Amino acid sequence: ADTIYDLATLRYRSRDLLRNDPVACGAVSTTLTNVVGTGLKLQSRIDRETLNLSDEEADAWEAKAEREYRLWAESRECDCARQLNFAGIQELAFRQTLENGEVFALLPRFKRPGSPYLLKLQLIEADRVGNPNLSRNTTTLMEGVEKDERGAPVAYHILDQHPYSPVIDAKKYKWTKVPAFGGASGQPNVIHLYNIQRPGQTRGVPFLAP
Repeated sequence: ADTIYDLATLRYRSRDLLRNDPVACGAVSTTLTNVVGTGLKLQSRIDRETLNLSDEEADAWEAKAEREYRLWAESRECDCARQLNFAGIQELAFRQTLENGEVFALLPRFKRPGSPYLLKLQLIEADRVGNPNLSRNTTTLMEGVEKDERGAPVAYHILDQHPYSPVIDAKKYKWTKVPAFGGASGQPNVIHLYNIQRPGQTRGVPFLAP
């Protein structure tokens, strides 16, 4: 309630600062470099005792897991848009979290020539998540995030384009409801990256808001 109605203004100001203020831009760039750097790397360390593997078997398994990870992460095939490798996606995701206060990552799985893996990553800008048909917020639907009675996310409502795109007609807005978790597997379909500063907080606040 304290921030939800100010979010649009806070994002506008944050983006303006990152375009036009060298101090703000430097603060975000330095934070990105210190936190993300060259990106997360996998160092496989399995519990060989629990799995009842010999040292040779465990070493072989770990080496194979790291090779598989590199094959996926160092290729742009891990990106739904085929633009970034995994390190690039990490940097963009954290940059968006600093700039807009949050970012959403979808985890679609589909076959595509050139990649042996189904898992892809698709980043969704914060502005595209909102209530269908611009409806009012309720106790279970807040700015596109639908929750159950315990406050756990149930689904996210995502606009098919950016709401301020010059090529979109507001009369043709189309939202897609994406379940937060798979019905059969229980695995997450959406990762919502934001810094929770208060209990019950639904949306994130830009790093430069103060």
